[in-house]
Amino acid sequence: MISLEFQKYEKVYNEQLKKGPVTQKAQFEYAWCLVRSKFSADIRKGIIFLEELYQNGNAEGRRDYLYYLAIGNARIKVGVLMFEHMNSLLRFLNIVCSVANTQT
Repeated sequence: MISLEFQKYEKVYNEQLKKGPVTQKAQFEYAWCLVRSKFSADIRKGIIFLEELYQNGNAEGRRDYLYYLAIGNARIKVGVLMFEHMNSLLRFLNIVCSVANTQT
């Protein structure tokens, strides 16, 4: 059974796709639902969307993209990629903390 949340975000994504480019917000929300799916095909699709967002998306979302990339890869048991994404996330958070400490 597909959740109402999944259906909602899938509908928004598909409507935007029909009209033209999809917003980063809509793509992320749909990808977030996909990586939480119980179906590996959905998880893989979500990973593809998140990788695209990570490469081309805004800098503010990179932490979230990495986090859900790690989760998605862990769920389909691609441990090496999961660890790479987690290491990237930790480096990103370390940079953010360092910048925050220098500003105070």
